[in-house]
Amino acid sequence: MLLDDIYARDAPTDDAIRFSFAFARIEFALKSTGFFAVGGSREAIPNWDQFATSIDDIEEAATGDLAEAISYMYRKPPMAERVRDRTVGFEPAIPAVRSNVELFRMIRRVRNNLFHGGKVPYRDRDDELVRSSLSILRAVVEKHDIIATHLA
Repeated sequence: MLLDDIYARDAPTDDAIRFSFAFARIEFALKSTGFFAVGGSREAIPNWDQFATSIDDIEEAATGDLAEAISYMYRKPPMAERVRDRTVGFEPAIPAVRSNVELFRMIRRVRNNLFHGGKVPYRDRDDELVRSSLSILRAVVEKHDIIATHLA
């Protein structure tokens, strides 16, 4: 099967494309504003946890679509790709607490599942996780000038 055939069968939704683009741009903004860690080969790694703890609680002031997106993420969190008996598969990854850090970890897992985990957003659940993640990222950009400034 050629790559074009695979794309024709599993083409990402518009929301998945928007989410992927937004995620990448926000990671650039995080690194540009000092929210990064230094990896073993001196690579800059976006530090979502540091950013998450530096801002007000996202869920506390959430209303409407944002509150619904956050609620969905906690009710139906993205699964984690794990290895068991040398077999790769998905397992539940239930957040221990409700916090900005956990919310961003779930969003990163959605991104990782799309890029690395063989997930394709054609199932309702996957598509809803992408839409919810995108909604939360939009709200963060709108509320936090430190990120929005570096996206312009």
